[in-house]
Amino acid sequence: MKRTVLVGLVLFSLSIAQVYGIGINVSAFLPANGSLSHPVSPLSFRDVGFTVGKYAGVSGAIALNNINGMGLLDENKSPLRLTSPAVGPFYTALGSLMVKAILPVWRLNFEPGGGVFGYYLINPTLRSGVIDSYIAGKSGYQTVDSSFAISNNWGWGFLAGGMISLAFDGKIGMQIGAYYYIGSSPLELTGTYRADGSSVANPVPAYLKEVLLDFSGIEFIIGGTYEL
Repeated sequence: MKRTVLVGLVLFSLSIAQVYGIGINVSAFLPANGSLSHPVSPLSFRDVGFTVGKYAGVSGAIALNNINGMGLLDENKSPLRLTSPAVGPFYTALGSLMVKAILPVWRLNFEPGGGVFGYYLINPTLRSGVIDSYIAGKSGYQTVDSSFAISNNWGWGFLAGGMISLAFDGKIGMQIGAYYYIGSSPLELTGTYRADGSSVANPVPAYLKEVLLDFSGIEFIIGGTYEL
């Protein structure tokens, strides 16, 4: 139900883009406990939406990102102590919807805001060596050989931050900004593992069944805007 609402809100925002404008951006995303990632340019559209009066607005964004690596959380949303990011590389389709303030100063617009985002993982990969090391340390094994797969691809969360826009001439401008994302989703791991050379296939350990992808981090943005 949550994913349906998020997708519907983002599509609604995109459908009325002609009322306000559109921004085409490049960005860098630094996940918490992860590796620096980047979008698949130019598939990153931001500030698609409409204004509500002079000093407020609603904007949506949609992007295809190349995620190099992300960490994991336990069921209490505390980071797992891993040797390196456990998931990645993979692509993710990311959409967001925000409410923002518009504070004009000369040719500058300061636009703080916040809202919700949703994402879909495209062919996510597990770094087996990282997971194996974690299981070995947790359970006291010398060696672990796992064959796990991710069953869930959807997730969502909240974001907050802001943009600074500069108008050059008429409807054309540029913008810079940053947003912090706080999100997660259950990986729903499936598969088995073998320990210390045994031929016995063990199911996913109980402490990994509730593990979450840590989709949190800061995004830095620079791009251009065009007011329609």
